[in-house]
Amino acid sequence: MVYSVKVWNCDNAQLRGLTGKKQPQLDCLSHPELYVSLVKLLTNKIVLVSLFKKVFMMLQNRLTNHSSYLLILLLFLSQIQRSLSDRFTVIATKTPISATIGSDVTLSFHLSPEINAENMEIGISRSPSTEFAFLYRRGQEVTGSQIKGYKGRTKLVTEHLKMGEISLLIRDVGPFDNGIYYCFVQSDNYYNENSLELILTMLGTGPVIRITDKDKGITAVCESNGWYPKPTVLWKDSLGKPLDNSNESSTEDESRLLSVYSLINVNPNNPTFCNFRSVLLNIQNQPGIRISDTLYNRVDRCFTSLIFISAVLLSFTLPIMYGLYKVRTLKAKLKETDNRLRKLLRIVTILFLFCFCNLYESK
Repeated sequence: MVYSVKVWNCDNAQLRGLTGKKQPQLDCLSHPELYVSLVKLLTNKIVLVSLFKKVFMMLQNRLTNHSSYLLILLLFLSQIQRSLSDRFTVIATKTPISATIGSDVTLSFHLSPEINAENMEIGISRSPSTEFAFLYRRGQEVTGSQIKGYKGRTKLVTEHLKMGEISLLIRDVGPFDNGIYYCFVQSDNYYNENSLELILTMLGTGPVIRITDKDKGITAVCESNGWYPKPTVLWKDSLGKPLDNSNESSTEDESRLLSVYSLINVNPNNPTFCNFRSVLLNIQNQPGIRISDTLYNRVDRCFTSLIFISAVLLSFTLPIMYGLYKVRTLKAKLKETDNRLRKLLRIVTILFLFCFCNLYESK
């Protein structure tokens, strides 16, 4: 097997490791330590090639000193054994990983064979690039090239590195974290990488339905909030037959969760069902809502509005009219009482004058 390392320039360097897989594109100027590691790999391979050449030259010169030949052969085999012993494979422990938005997730890889990874360089990135979700080098976390969205949310379980296990904890995952993760591990003499997929989901709220009755017919709008990714909306008739004449729209909030709206024209003579289904989980958040045909009894809206307005007006005017009636009745009674008092006062006045006159005449 021929191992090759190609370097074009420091602005666009590309390393192909010993596995023959395409490695992340590295910027030599911003990451000089990666360039040093590349030089180490080249140096080790050059030493091995030089040893090959020496053996062949000695064979060509027909060496008769068997002890020297044996010594060189042992050195050669020792170098090969050392080179082979440094080789390892990065394996994703589980992929894909499914999780719910808002939970904590652990991305797990391990080395095969099981070797100590404490002194190795470990990087986990979202794409084959120099931006890392997490970077570990010489026993310490490197935050200079870490993606901003992952700062303060990631933690490497260092206790497992001795056993070749690489476990990265990501706290409070959201839609931003959904996707492919690449893990590369580099020792002094070898490099390997692998990837896994993180699939995040979120079930939305129960469907809420609104019905409007317009001139063109009855329209039903089914709505649900807090979904990720976008769900499918299922409309069915009473026989379970899908209804395809629906229109869908969605909006995204600050957390990148989706609110989904589905609008459909419904038949007054055919009950309709509505529910939302998660594409990835293949489950619905709750049983569908049935639009009963009793809701489809169409009434003249002008007549309905007239009845409603009349009822409202009556509820206000009846108490007022009753109050006015009471006031008028009271006024009439007061007027009648006033007239009686006036008549009584006149009679009393006349009697008083009559008595006074009689008294005066008697004296």
